[in-house]
Amino acid sequence: MSDAAAVTRRALIVAWPGADRAVLGPMIEAGLLPNLSLLVDRGVSGALVPVPPLVPIASWGCMITGCWAHHHGLLHEKAIGPQGEVEWASLASLRVPAIWETVRAAGASASQIGWESESPDASGADSAEVAAALRAMVVDPDEARSLQPEWMRRLREAVADSLRSARDAIEALPSHALVAVRFRGLGVLARDFARFDPPAPGWVVPERARLFAQVFRQAWRQHDELLGALVAAAGSDCVLMLASESGLDLAALRAAPDAEHGRSVRPGFLLMAGPGIRGDALMHGATVPATCATLLAAMGLPTDHCDVGPVAGVMTEAAPSSSMRGQARPPSDVLTGLSADLSSPEVRGVMQDRARNLARSWMLQGAWRQAMLALEEAGGELDAEHLELRVRCRLAQRQIPEARREIDQWHALAPRPSARLDSLEASVRLLEDRPEGAHQRIREAIARHGESAELLVDLAEVLLRLKREPEATSACLRAIELDVGTQSAHAMLTRCHHEAARFNDAAEAARSALALRFMDPEMHFLRGTALAAAGRPHEALESLFEAVRQRPDFPAAYRRLAAVHLRQLGNHGAAEGFMEAARQAEVRLRERSVRAQ
Repeated sequence: MSDAAAVTRRALIVAWPGADRAVLGPMIEAGLLPNLSLLVDRGVSGALVPVPPLVPIASWGCMITGCWAHHHGLLHEKAIGPQGEVEWASLASLRVPAIWETVRAAGASASQIGWESESPDASGADSAEVAAALRAMVVDPDEARSLQPEWMRRLREAVADSLRSARDAIEALPSHALVAVRFRGLGVLARDFARFDPPAPGWVVPERARLFAQVFRQAWRQHDELLGALVAAAGSDCVLMLASESGLDLAALRAAPDAEHGRSVRPGFLLMAGPGIRGDALMHGATVPATCATLLAAMGLPTDHCDVGPVAGVMTEAAPSSSMRGQARPPSDVLTGLSADLSSPEVRGVMQDRARNLARSWMLQGAWRQAMLALEEAGGELDAEHLELRVRCRLAQRQIPEARREIDQWHALAPRPSARLDSLEASVRLLEDRPEGAHQRIREAIARHGESAELLVDLAEVLLRLKREPEATSACLRAIELDVGTQSAHAMLTRCHHEAARFNDAAEAARSALALRFMDPEMHFLRGTALAAAGRPHEALESLFEAVRQRPDFPAAYRRLAAVHLRQLGNHGAAEGFMEAARQAEVRLRERSVRAQ
């Protein structure tokens, strides 16, 4: 690593598509994944939550750049080519640097393997190794080749890609500061062959179920062996990150092709181990974009260009901070400059999907006007999905009459109310200061659709408005019990604890919410306020500083910083400085409001 003067540690990224703690956990407990089990014991692991748009290539883009999709530009699995043709999207089209480019820019060497396309590549694999792996996976490879040639071709390509990728990574490790290897074949093995895992569903052809019964579990065992070889080659001075873009919805993967089964996007898996990594830090996990900054910080490199900072508390030393992160960037041009043939239904569909996904990404950052502009760009006929996005933007901007009109349009399209529509109607009633009406609507929705984490969070918000904090807290806890990865449930629980003056509990709930979505200045502010009230001023300052880093014009956060310095630390000079910063922020907000009018 002689050329890596700016890098303090070497790093290895292992990307396992579809890795999911719900799948891996039982296999670890059964002793089937010894190398992963050892790393889990030595390091820190937890859920890795994808962020909108929930498209695999967008999540991979977030992971390797640390940026939201509206900045890195990959919004859909398909793209519009230079001549206006529809083609598969590629990570080569990223509009911001990938982590290996950042490492090279720092003067160090980096190698990326398995990221050039989304499909497995069987070329260059050792045929004897591939044959041995297939014998361990398939009951009778010769019979399978004869009776199921297409399935065996897919299986062989996936296995060959993984074996070659592991070999290339092991060869690259001694001479590079960063090696990033993605096992594309594992995604095929996990998702395409999950249906054959015993007991196979009744709709699966019995012959295939018999021949491929071992593939799903053996695929994870094979990749555990490859992981052990990679860790051994990396050495003890290397930081390891193992991550997946999302988990596996096994119910959907094993459902009959003609069955009506909506596919959900489950949290993926994040593991970090090695020098400088603290154990037991990811109680509820992190968001996908945070992985890039976390690994760069572990390598000793700056993270200013990342939209999302390092996961708090993972490293034993403080991560480099940035005063620039979270500040506004110019609007993305990812939908402009395309010479697309809009008369083609396929091109129109891709353009509309990309525009909607762009809106979802902006919405995640609270950029409601940009989101509305993207929805206008999407064009096409209004459907329930499009109207839902528009209503959410309207409500965030308190445009109640416009939201009402679009809800009426939604009713006309779908006479039978959905849980999402009921939820949004309750939100309108809250904004109209009609909490009793909102409470009735949410109760009706739960009776109609059943309990869900999202509806329970809505119920908790209404109950809190009605000054029924104990019931609101219970609703939050039930939501977390149903789905621990629901960020809004942890955020609402924070508010409940804060309302009841349980400030230490509020700070802990806020930490869980921020682990799932770090880019949330309001939650950093609420955590800082709770820590200050709990008599923990230095921790409070850290959270409040992050709030103003993410939102520079945040008068309440500056005033809280001033209060902590004045009342708890006795620093009058710092308090005066933060009060002046609050006044300047208020001036900027007023000027911005006047310009907007």
